[in-house]
Amino acid sequence: MEEIRKQVDEEIELALAFHIENIQYGDETIIFLGEFIEHFYKNGNFIVGENLRPALDILIPKLLEESKLSKRSMDDATFIEKISEAATFATHYYSIRDLIYYSFALPNSITWKYEDAKIKIRVQDPTIFRQLAAERISFHLNSLGTGSKFKGQRPTDLLKETSNWDLKNPKVVEAFEKIHEEVDIKIAHFFSYITNDSTVDIGGYKYNEFYEVYKFLLLISMYERYFSIANNLASVLTYEETDISNRIAKQIGISEITVRKILTDIASSSRGTFIRSKELKKYYLLSFSFSLKDSIGNVLKQYARRNSDAFSAECGIIIGNSLVNKVASYFTDFRNFQVLKDVNLQKFGKHLPDIDVAIISYEPSLGFHFFISEIKNSLPASWAKEHLKSIGKKGYIDKAITQIEKLKEFFNQSEGINLLKDLCQEAFSNLDFKLLFPNGFMVVVDFLVVTEQSNGMFFPELNLNIISDDLLRAIVIKSDGDVNFIKYYLQNMNNILDETYDKKLIEVLIGKTVISYEAPKMNNFFLIPQHEYLSVGMLERLEQESIATGYTFIDNLPKVNEEKNRNQDKSNKG
Repeated sequence: MEEIRKQVDEEIELALAFHIENIQYGDETIIFLGEFIEHFYKNGNFIVGENLRPALDILIPKLLEESKLSKRSMDDATFIEKISEAATFATHYYSIRDLIYYSFALPNSITWKYEDAKIKIRVQDPTIFRQLAAERISFHLNSLGTGSKFKGQRPTDLLKETSNWDLKNPKVVEAFEKIHEEVDIKIAHFFSYITNDSTVDIGGYKYNEFYEVYKFLLLISMYERYFSIANNLASVLTYEETDISNRIAKQIGISEITVRKILTDIASSSRGTFIRSKELKKYYLLSFSFSLKDSIGNVLKQYARRNSDAFSAECGIIIGNSLVNKVASYFTDFRNFQVLKDVNLQKFGKHLPDIDVAIISYEPSLGFHFFISEIKNSLPASWAKEHLKSIGKKGYIDKAITQIEKLKEFFNQSEGINLLKDLCQEAFSNLDFKLLFPNGFMVVVDFLVVTEQSNGMFFPELNLNIISDDLLRAIVIKSDGDVNFIKYYLQNMNNILDETYDKKLIEVLIGKTVISYEAPKMNNFFLIPQHEYLSVGMLERLEQESIATGYTFIDNLPKVNEEKNRNQDKSNKG
């Protein structure tokens, strides 16, 4: 297996160098490559555009490294053909390189074999493709989450046959108002865990300064995107470095020196969607591609790579606390839920972790349900090496699993059980416990790990719900406060995600070798239906039925359970 993997590794690197050499003609290559990918978005072929966009991530850094300013001798048609070949190969390179990294870290996750005179690469760990599907689903759900973005005319209709940036034209002004709203929606779904006005330093400038520069650049990108569709124009924009820096500095009131530094960092982290040519002192903005990428997460990730200690000290706690608050907020509007944050367990044992979020719901006739939740925020992963940071000694998922195991053990002991009882009575002190639960109540506990992105990648055998913030939010907002609805989606999410894609074998000729590798092909994007529970009075109906009949679940439990618990208490004391 190692020999085959090594051969594939060497051959894809040689092939990449060959394609770079074929298309290396300075800024002309950047513009042609950008327009080649952008035109798929512009013409409504979003999936094709998304499949090709990784080519920017692979090709642009190489093109900038090895830039040559010689003029090309080939005609446009031949040049575009070579651009197409290079971009198509780069998408294969991107996928195969990821499989190589996964295979190094987790040898059993990928198989490498010679079959029928081909090298066949197969993915054995279902969580790898499941994660990719989850990210596509999250993007789709976020796009739908706010409903229709525009009322009345769309920006493309308003900008048709207008002059570029003609802010004296009422139609352009109206278009900008709509685009401003869309920019706010987009940023809300990006890695927005630091408040917009934060003055925390992120590498020579403050976060709020970066935020304002990025927001205005995103506004430019969105406007140019719609303007290009409306008037059938190019969507790759070229800016002189001094011009765009000066323009943004004047617009938002930040020094031009600071703006230049921020733009440089946005470009170097943009994965080929906002490109800076040092030689030509120019920027190239790919308006569709840039507007689809999360530059907030990318810039923070770049800062963390450059200065991990400073990032941890300045941003780590802020980002971690922010996700805790975000997850808690999904449940607080439901009248049958109470949420506790940062529950300290140190008095029960120094080895015990805090409970990041305890989500408690009142369940008539039963008692209460807990989601004991570990919250693990991390910078968004873009490729295999970053995804793999979730595992191992320093891996945030491995750490969460260890913490959950400690909590499970604690809540199986008398001290933990008594704490659950106390938390219920304190959180729901407004309830008449004697009326609702004359013989006592039950507590059901589920354990949950909530992450910024991971849905349990690399843990195929784990019996624990691990879910991304995006998917959890999508479930909870449709639940109408019904914990059983939430539990259904958590328990079945793996199967639901697996049904959204098919495995397909992709063949590519690299040198003289045919390589066949598995990849996921999305076949549907599931929607979570709007559920009804609190809004139709179901909680009150169940409560009244329980009071009227005198029935509670605990009445069905054998009385010996009480004696068993007493004996357990005695043995613990002994």
